[in-house]
Amino acid sequence: MAAEAVQIVVGAHGRPFVAGRAAEIDFNLSHSRQTGLIAISKAGTVGVDVEDRDVAADYSEMIDTIFEQREAACLHRLERSVRNDLFLRGWTRKEAVAKAVGTGFLLDPKLFQEPLDDSGSWTVSVRSPLSRRLALIDLSSDARAAAVAGVALPARPRVRRFRFERTLRARAAAAR
Repeated sequence: MAAEAVQIVVGAHGRPFVAGRAAEIDFNLSHSRQTGLIAISKAGTVGVDVEDRDVAADYSEMIDTIFEQREAACLHRLERSVRNDLFLRGWTRKEAVAKAVGTGFLLDPKLFQEPLDDSGSWTVSVRSPLSRRLALIDLSSDARAAAVAGVALPARPRVRRFRFERTLRARAAAAR
């Protein structure tokens, strides 16, 4: 179908979905300064988050808001660059889960835990009114922290990378 025929609507908590096809296909998106991330799933709900790394940032004041007491204590003990890296990994993982549940951070991020110090994939149990078990996969790189969470995700999701500036230049050259 043509892109303009796809009707995107927003749910009660601000989560977008495809009108009339929510049972067939789900998507979620996130963006940071230089990076965008989109997940599309036919298996069930999906959530994503991405954050570009900023070496000048200090996330210390946000730790206690996002992480439960044991996780927060662990992060506070670390050297700043390691703490920032693990904070962003944890933040993106928690936000991806909250978006997959469908409530965003109306869901208290302290209600579920995930490993902070390793990459890979896990199953996360969310204790909430919409209690769920979700797959959680870290997609982080040196330049950004990123995660995808969802129902019935494959252990190795297909990831495609696009560089839009190249795409735009190619389109401009073709139009000449």
